[in-house]
Amino acid sequence: MSQLNKSGSPLSWNPGLNISPLDNWHDLPVLNTDAFFAQDVQDGLSKDKPYRFAYPLVVNISLSSHGEWSSVHNGGRIWRLGLRSTDAYSMTVNFTDFNIPEGSYVYIYNNDRTDYLGPLGWDDNKAGIEFSMRPITGDKIVIEYYEPVENFGEGKLKIGSIAHAYRDLHSTDFGDKGCAHLLSFEEFPELKNISTSVMMMIVDNGTRASTGVLVNNTRNDGTPYLLTSVQALIGDPESWVFIANFNQDDCENDPGNCMSRALIGAEVLYTDYVSGVALLRLKDTPRKEWKTFYSGWDFDALFSGKYVSIQHGLGRMQTISTFYGLPTSDYWGKWKTLKLEGWNLGSTLPGAVGSPLFNSRGQLVSQFIGGNEKCGNSDEEFFCRVKESWSELRQYLDPIGSSSGAYIGYFAIAQAEGKEETAFDFDVFPNPASNSVYIRNNSDYAVLSVRIKDNAGRYVQYEVPSFPEIDISYLPDGVYHFIIETSNGSFARRLIKQ
Repeated sequence: MSQLNKSGSPLSWNPGLNISPLDNWHDLPVLNTDAFFAQDVQDGLSKDKPYRFAYPLVVNISLSSHGEWSSVHNGGRIWRLGLRSTDAYSMTVNFTDFNIPEGSYVYIYNNDRTDYLGPLGWDDNKAGIEFSMRPITGDKIVIEYYEPVENFGEGKLKIGSIAHAYRDLHSTDFGDKGCAHLLSFEEFPELKNISTSVMMMIVDNGTRASTGVLVNNTRNDGTPYLLTSVQALIGDPESWVFIANFNQDDCENDPGNCMSRALIGAEVLYTDYVSGVALLRLKDTPRKEWKTFYSGWDFDALFSGKYVSIQHGLGRMQTISTFYGLPTSDYWGKWKTLKLEGWNLGSTLPGAVGSPLFNSRGQLVSQFIGGNEKCGNSDEEFFCRVKESWSELRQYLDPIGSSSGAYIGYFAIAQAEGKEETAFDFDVFPNPASNSVYIRNNSDYAVLSVRIKDNAGRYVQYEVPSFPEIDISYLPDGVYHFIIETSNGSFARRLIKQ
């Protein structure tokens, strides 16, 4: 199980089947949220660890101990269990066993049917392994399991806990954290692409939030490597949930799908307890329609200029911080870090641990590990000195040995199957060219990026064009190949530079 999809609908939603509404609700223990808020304040809501937004309520639920069965028209049956946790903003189901036969499936949805995930089928089985779903909004949720007649009694579902969210992840009200600055693409259009590489991580049995970023490798093969901080890693990697495109613009346009772009499970490939950086490989790749970007990176060269950090502060939609200047090498406790002397805009908040720092070229520089700045109090902020880890990271991020610590980003969007491309959909002109070229777009699809590689297959330039003109004056004369990434796939064009 790795993709927490939303497709189809639960069988009980079909009005033609006349399945009776669920009347009985299993009430979970009432959570003393005041005590948790007080504990959070006492802990200082530290920025160097994931942000706690939920608490796991221990249960022991199985198909035989709870819920009710109903027969359906084809001889099969469905099992439903309604769970109620008073005043929860959302609820997360944590399974300890998920082993169902072929032809069966599971949906989880809220009482008003505005949020759901599924279907989860037999190919998603994780027998005897603890893992979490993504949060489902609301304080009443239903777990529904369909079982075909030929497989009666073969399914095994066990739930070990339900995470009750006592904080609202969808809220844009940051309260006394008013220095948080929500990312808006109208305000920062240049960040639209790289923001899709930033993912919210939900760890520790669905109770804490941190941040990570998808990164490209020199094969440009879409391997889902994710960089974060070792401080962000709490619990079993099999149960971690990764949510893409959780930002204000997407949530305003489609709030029902705000957290639906979710993957589950990862493998920890490398942790460095000198720099604090951690590299994960997700169990699955983001779906093509999410238009996810894999960030380029430059872990070596630092220069004075604009730096941007994109975080999931307080486990919310993406916020940003900007810094103008030159990061300096320093220590933060035992960690070798890059130090920033305060933000010009925004601030980091709990939940930002592991968040990326991008330079003015949109390349990943580092990951947030902690800091001292608070709202209205400019102070030092610290990021992993990833350069210290390059000798180990290189085997994953530079498998062909072509980089010294920097590389371009990548949209892993394959050309749509069966698409008939006309000769004039996209063009690069003039051809031959000397100093600059233009991208002609006669299609209905937006140009997201342009990658240029030489005749030996090495990538030499990457552009996110705001205008159709691209400067190639510094490239040596020769034959080049332009890979034009669009919202409907990739297209290649050949150019002679002379």
